[in-house]
This record gives sequence, C-alpha cells and structure tokens, in this order.
Amino acid sequence: MEQVKKLLKDSAAVRFTVLFMISILMFGTYWFQDGLGPLKGLFESQLGFTSSQFGMLISSTTWANLALMIIVGGMALDKWGIRKTGLILCVIATIGAFVVAFGSMGWFGTTKKAMLVSMMIGRILFGIGLETTCVLISRTIVKWFKGKELAFAMGLNLLVGRLGSFCAISFGLDIADGNISIAIITSASIILFGTILFIAYLMFD
Repeated sequence: MEQVKKLLKDSAAVRFTVLFMISILMFGTYWFQDGLGPLKGLFESQLGFTSSQFGMLISSTTWANLALMIIVGGMALDKWGIRKTGLILCVIATIGAFVVAFGSMGWFGTTKKAMLVSMMIGRILFGIGLETTCVLISRTIVKWFKGKELAFAMGLNLLVGRLGSFCAISFGLDIADGNISIAIITSASIILFGTILFIAYLMFD
C-alpha cells in the first residue's frame, strides 16, 4: 500500500488531478464569500435591508473566526486528519451556504428580520468551515506536492480561489438578473460541487 501511495504521488498527472479536485472547493468558497457584495443594491431594493443590516450580514462570516474557530479547526485537523476533518468542514460550509440561499427565498420566514437572521446564521455556519477549509486544502497540497512543485501548486490553488472572487464580483449581478436568490443558489451549488469533488478525492486517496 505504501508503495502504491508513493507511485501515485510521483505521477504529475495524479498530483495535478488532485489539485484540480480540491481547488474547485477553494473556488466555490471564495465565490460565496465575496458574492453578496455586488448584490447590495438588490438587498436594499428587494428585501428592504439598510446598509447597516447588509454590513452585519457580510461581516457575520468572520464571527466564527473571531471566536477562534479557525484555531479549533486547525487543532481538529491535527488530531483527526484530512479525511474526517475535511468532510465535517465541507459539509458545514455547504449547509451554511444553502441556509443563506434558502433564507433569501423566505423559507425561514418572509419578514425582513427573519430573512436577515436566517441568512446570518447561514453565513456563520459557512464561516466556520471557510477558513479552516483553506488550511485543510493547503495541508492536502503539501501532502501531495512536498519535494516537488509545492510552491507552484499553492500558487495555482490561490489563483483559482481569487478567480472565484473575480467571477463573483464580475458576474454575480448578471447571474442574479434581478433575483438575489438565483445568484446565491448558484454560488452555493458551486460549493456543493466542490464538496462532492473533495469527497471523491477522499475516496481516491
């Protein structure tokens, strides 16, 4: 088994296939993180959010990290490893993203307060998984690229993540086409796809 693992790591094709699979998750999380910014006008005109309320919604993603969840996540990663910790974090981030999407559709109440609270809860859940997932991806890259194209692979992964931000900012409003929920469900679906690829990677690994 150890010999098989070494052979897999020695294959550039396999290494970069792994990089692609885990980078899609990075792409999706960056997209979702920055995807609400271009929709501010729609939040104000459609849902009646004030600038202060919209700011609270955006900032709620970071509240988990202010509570040191990224440190807790890092400790969990050291203790449980990539497979178990990665699965938990990806599922939490994905659930959080869809809670935001469903909240914007009024599934948890159609009043402004109910929609704001439900979407903030979703963003907090997403935030719990977000930053530690980035650490998780970096550790996975080290596992596969140590002694090889490590810096190059990390650079590519970061590039893919930033591309997610670029797409969210550049195309988010066009994707929404006047409907906030369409834009949010699109970005949540990208995270779901990234999670599916990560689970496929775990099976592959």
